[in-house]
Amino acid sequence: MRTNPIARKIEQMVAAYFEACKMQDAKVISECFAPGATHYLPHLPPLHGGATIGNAIVNDLRNRGGSYFIDKIKDFDPFVEHLGLQSAMSGT
Repeated sequence: MRTNPIARKIEQMVAAYFEACKMQDAKVISECFAPGATHYLPHLPPLHGGATIGNAIVNDLRNRGGSYFIDKIKDFDPFVEHLGLQSAMSGT
């Protein structure tokens, strides 16, 4: 069990998203995205908004097949990861 509350929350959110995908529940998938979110599937134009994303993922699973599952969530420290991202973005 993760002790960092941010890491624990991220893990719960990722698990909820994958479970919703596995269950092909467009409404729950849509609730996993912030307002204004954009999601990319390689064979579709960018998807904007939770409802559009949820419906597209469910349609994709039903029409093209596939499955969603989590093998393992990598251990990480969100604070350190954030600092690394900021450093990479600023070129330092």
